[in-house]
Amino acid sequence: MSGPRNAIAAIAVMDTKTRVDLARVKIKNVVDRISALLLISEQNALIVYSPLLAGQIPASSAGHAFNSFQRAMHGYEIVQLCALLDKPDGSLRP
Repeated sequence: MSGPRNAIAAIAVMDTKTRVDLARVKIKNVVDRISALLLISEQNALIVYSPLLAGQIPASSAGHAFNSFQRAMHGYEIVQLCALLDKPDGSLRP
């Protein structure tokens, strides 16, 4: 299935059970990605936005490392959110 028309044609010739099975797999993958993104978002609520964790790190080289960690976690969440909203790519399987 290289393009939208080929995908539509391939789905059109599938029987109902095959289409339902394919839809279940695709929906499960989407739900798994959204669940992982929600988990990352909740973790970042503590790591990036809450002083709870940051208040325990002294102003030192550990503080700089923690700031880098915060930025990395925030950036990772943004990348994952963009990936969720991006066009699906069947070649990218975890």
